[in-house]
Amino acid sequence: MSTPIFRYLPPGDFKRFHPRNEDEALAYGEESMFRDWCEENEEDPMDPDARSRYNEIQGELGDKGWSIMDRNDREGWEHNMNKD
Repeated sequence: MSTPIFRYLPPGDFKRFHPRNEDEALAYGEESMFRDWCEENEEDPMDPDARSRYNEIQGELGDKGWSIMDRNDREGWEHNMNKD
């Protein structure tokens, strides 16, 4: 079973979603932190530029930035950093 990509869920659908397993709960938690940041900073969570700004700001926080980064984005960055 694959983990849903929460970034594409409209806010109402996202709030109604209930994780069914540990992977979904982890991904949901990461997306919740992003959406909370969007709300605090008056950003639209459906705007791809908002996610880029969020990741950039979190990246400036060091290791905390990696732990908060969306799992799909983090895997892409880690792959690029480790490829030969």
